[in-house]
Amino acid sequence: MTREMKAYRNFIFDMDGTLFTSEPILGLAYADAVDTLEKENIPGLRKPAVEEILKYVGYPASVIFANLFPHVNEETRSRLNAAALEALVNRIGQARDLMYPGIKEFLEEIHRQGIRMYLASNGRRKYLAAILDAYKLTDFFPEFFTIEDPQTPSKSAILEYYVRNNNLVKGETVMVGDRKSDLDAARDNGIDFIGVIWGHGNKQEIASADYLFYAVEDFARAVLG
Repeated sequence: MTREMKAYRNFIFDMDGTLFTSEPILGLAYADAVDTLEKENIPGLRKPAVEEILKYVGYPASVIFANLFPHVNEETRSRLNAAALEALVNRIGQARDLMYPGIKEFLEEIHRQGIRMYLASNGRRKYLAAILDAYKLTDFFPEFFTIEDPQTPSKSAILEYYVRNNNLVKGETVMVGDRKSDLDAARDNGIDFIGVIWGHGNKQEIASADYLFYAVEDFARAVLG
């Protein structure tokens, strides 16, 4: 990046594709979920390839399962969703090194500097809590809200809640993410957006970001100076 970054005091982070990648465990977890339901002789199931799943990472779970399993009924989708969540949580606890290199050190440094951090993800609470616990990030994000919470049914609503309830100055606040849903949430709330290209999205869907970064080290350097 050539443009100097503003001195933000509040960072709102997406999780998957921004701080953490589920890519190495996604296919395995979805296969686990299908295996669980196949034991009950539920017909019409298939194990999606990792490449298929990655197209929808960052969307709400209901959207992901509707696209990956369009030919099964709603009840079966709901059960696949629950089984995949359990499988993901179990594999997060067993896996290592799913944080993007350099991210943990970056979070530690901005935390040390007194910069406030918030989490805004379309992921489910149990999934996010498993990541925070496995990588010892709870001190950085002691309280977070998800689209499962009644007061925050969308990513835009999560940002609006953080801004309002924490008296965040919009000009000092920025959303960081890799998908258009992150960009849209920032724009809906009148705050800046930092797009990252090391995640699951692509440059085209977040091309209008205020800042774009291809590497964690460049992002960290721009923030920390």
